Amino acid sequence: MGLDSLDWKIIEVLDWQARMPINQIAKKVRASREVISYRLKTLEKEKIILGYYPILNLTKLGYYSNRLNIEVEELTSEEEKKFVKFLDEDINCGLIYKMENVYQYGIFFWTKSIYDVGKIISKIKLHLGEKMIKYRYALMCTLRQYPRSLLFGEKSHREYINITEEKQVSHDESDIKILRCLSKNARMSSVEISSKTKIPQTTVINRIRELEKKNVILGYRADINSKKLGYIYYAVEISLKDIDNLKEMETWLNTNPHTTWLQKIIGEFELELEIEVNDRIELDKFMQDFRDKFPNIRKINYYPEDYWKITYLP
Repeated sequence: MGLDSLDWKIIEVLDWQARMPINQIAKKVRASREVISYRLKTLEKEKIILGYYPILNLTKLGYYSNRLNIEVEELTSEEEKKFVKFLDEDINCGLIYKMENVYQYGIFFWTKSIYDVGKIISKIKLHLGEKMIKYRYALMCTLRQYPRSLLFGEKSHREYINITEEKQVSHDESDIKILRCLSKNARMSSVEISSKTKIPQTTVINRIRELEKKNVILGYRADINSKKLGYIYYAVEISLKDIDNLKEMETWLNTNPHTTWLQKIIGEFELELEIEVNDRIELDKFMQDFRDKFPNIRKINYYPEDYWKITYLP
């Protein structure tokens, strides 16, 4: 599908304001409501936009965020299907992905207690048995999301959303039901959420506003298909000799248009980020510029990821 300037304007709006009503999008990009509605449906049909999700600070709901990379002996296609199903249904992972790395599989999961991590790892070991070679665990400390500036020809990021550990806020089952609906489709209307949850529409509207006010919901984004637009997505792991210039490193990444995610972690590496590039040449240039700028980098791992499952709420 060839995209014109109007398509790109719509994608750019939805990238950072995915819950914006169609009439407001139309006003912002100077097109009719009918045209925007048609274009949006086409972008979804062509899988350029894969969906819409809320940016949630789950520490506000009492959750820890954990990542586990797993190296296994070669699995048959049937064994792999069973393993992915197990991770989905028994472990209830938020992310399940395959990597071109020493660790072939990766998962992201949430726990209410750090002690629950050991229980989950034990379940995975039991399922894989002798097939499991080793694993690498990391606890997510902070997460930063950036606009997809590179897609829109920007030379640097103008803003970002920061997720840090914060005090848990009061919430109830109605809040969770509403968040589950938004996690499946952040553009779901209050009428539809009300229908699905049996919560009055006015209550739905007020609860969403309250969750935004409490910074449980930090924003809404479109899930943009990089591959369809000719870009390659890479996960990057960074180990440092020291953290003396960590702030300077963050500032550099904050403005670099290739950066889409930045995470501080406790684990083998200090930082994890996700970047998008046009090709391998652009990837190599990004890495070389990064190394030249920060000689205290000990090691960089990078690899493409293919996702089987992405969810945004436990």
